[in-house]
Amino acid sequence: MFVEVHRDPPCDAPGDYVWAVVLGVIDRIDGQEPGIDFGLERIVQHEFVGDTKDGGLACCLDQIDGHLVPFLLQGPDGVKVDGPAAELFKKLQQDGPDDSKTHRERAMKETETLDELSAGCHCGGVNFSVTRPNMASKECSSPWPDLIAPYHSSSSENREDIKWWLRENDTKYLAGTCACRSCRLGSGSPIQAWTFIPKANILQSDGKPLNYDMGSLRRIESSTGSYREFCSTCGATVFWHCLERPDLVDVSVGLLRAPEGARASSWLDWWTERVSFKEEAFDKKLINHLEEGLQNIRRKG
Repeated sequence: MFVEVHRDPPCDAPGDYVWAVVLGVIDRIDGQEPGIDFGLERIVQHEFVGDTKDGGLACCLDQIDGHLVPFLLQGPDGVKVDGPAAELFKKLQQDGPDDSKTHRERAMKETETLDELSAGCHCGGVNFSVTRPNMASKECSSPWPDLIAPYHSSSSENREDIKWWLRENDTKYLAGTCACRSCRLGSGSPIQAWTFIPKANILQSDGKPLNYDMGSLRRIESSTGSYREFCSTCGATVFWHCLERPDLVDVSVGLLRAPEGARASSWLDWWTERVSFKEEAFDKKLINHLEEGLQNIRRKG
């Protein structure tokens, strides 16, 4: 999520710039106490939605305060699709030279037969792959995530050792959105999308088991016993893991290269009932809209 900051008054003279600021790093406004209706921005459009192939999470923010938000398939001068999300899905499914419905259906079928899904950051410094759920996917244990069992109102204890990260008859991994302060300040975005994958199902580009020292990957201890990995070159958020459940890794969904689209729907099952740690959100209005709009993912399915 970005906001543009312009000089006032606007000027086209050489040396003048338009700055894009990531809103997630804003953590305090003097004299302002964020409430349930507090928002940092006014969303006027979603750009480059065509790159997602499936609408990504932009489809979940198609209406703000009763107003439809337009989707731009590429930049400001490109094709515009007026919401709601159903219209975007319809446009993305229309026949075209490169992104035809037939092409996407074929890509989906090909992806469903793949045993590995490639992933990597923008600069290529971090590359890895994810394998389909298998017997090794059940060998780790983990408490319930806040995504499913809100920590503010329930216990995270998983006494029955339910493998909650496996979905759709153990054929897909669970994915969801997070608004916790740590994710927000760590990525710069008020919304972080994670999928939960056993370490045994993550392989380096050379086929070896995951090593957090691979390529340009670097680590910080964001809180006691919790670690975040990122690309030291392009800054991409890559992994989150902790000592409490070392064998289950949060993988940044944006790095997955699924042919069918950004949500990697042939690999992931999205949790649409809640945004994780929504209570910690600074921009509460945005997160409330996101939580309402997550149902658009189910409607498409």
